[in-house]
Amino acid sequence: MVAPVPAVGEATIRPLGSRYAVSVFPFLSGTAGRFGECVSPAERAERVDMLAALHQVPPATVQARRSLIGLPRRDDLDAALSELDRP
Repeated sequence: MVAPVPAVGEATIRPLGSRYAVSVFPFLSGTAGRFGECVSPAERAERVDMLAALHQVPPATVQARRSLIGLPRRDDLDAALSELDRP
């Protein structure tokens, strides 16, 4: 998985009209897998090794850029969720 590229102002999603939105992701070379796809024991072992290596890195040594993911019109969503008992 890879995170979307933040736009100017740090937004990671932009609305396109009332029904659509767009995000931009960096290109990664390789072959995408499929959800629910079984992988070979060798591929599974390689993934486990990569995750184990990732989790052995001390957090203080990572210099990752923080990106806040916002939700446009969040106040409207919160209002709607607070009124679920009403039609």
